[in-house]
Amino acid sequence: KTKNIVAVEVLSRLNSKQDGIITLEKFLSALDSVSLSDTFDYYIFEKNCKWISNKRDVRERYNYAVNFSRTTLCDPQFAEKIIGILDKYNISSSTVSLEVLEDKKVDGKAKKQIMENLKKIRAKGISVLLDDFGGGYTSFDDLQNFEIDIVKIDKSITKNLDTEVGYSIFRNVVRTAKDLGLKVICEGVETSAQEAAAVDAGCDMLQGFYYYKPVPVARLEELFEKNEVS
Repeated sequence: KTKNIVAVEVLSRLNSKQDGIITLEKFLSALDSVSLSDTFDYYIFEKNCKWISNKRDVRERYNYAVNFSRTTLCDPQFAEKIIGILDKYNISSSTVSLEVLEDKKVDGKAKKQIMENLKKIRAKGISVLLDDFGGGYTSFDDLQNFEIDIVKIDKSITKNLDTEVGYSIFRNVVRTAKDLGLKVICEGVETSAQEAAAVDAGCDMLQGFYYYKPVPVARLEELFEKNEVS
């Protein structure tokens, strides 16, 4: 049975003739070391919006989540730039979502700037997701400070759903998020048992290789055309 996809996460890969496919995790630190994280993030977001606009009648039926580093989110002009790109391609704010990466710890002035930017983004109707909760630099402090709509539970927690302790941790994270009025996505679902446990724990949405592995744009287009996703 084909699983329904309700959204698409926009992923970045480098295709090296020498090393093959290089994932974002491997080149994100390199981008950050030369202060290009923000340039890259804006480029991917705009490229996605332009792609949607080229076949709007089909592509705007779905929601596209784009990752942003916390470095980029510290840009005082972040919200204005994002809204400007949406206006440039006449993309509805409901078509895209923003995922806050867990890539670095921020404090003080930087955190306040992120909070301000997220507030502006949400005011325009763009959903905000906290990525990889339970991994990297995400914390319960983020739930208190950042205006978000959805919590994505990290795959490091999902993989232990088959244990009593792992399930208890997962369920309580879901409950906490729900108490705060947030929705929850379970990342890293790879088996039917994990799917059942996540649903039983009250998770709203599921994501992982059990449904689809990352696919190139051409393959995604085929899925759209065959109406395999809705």
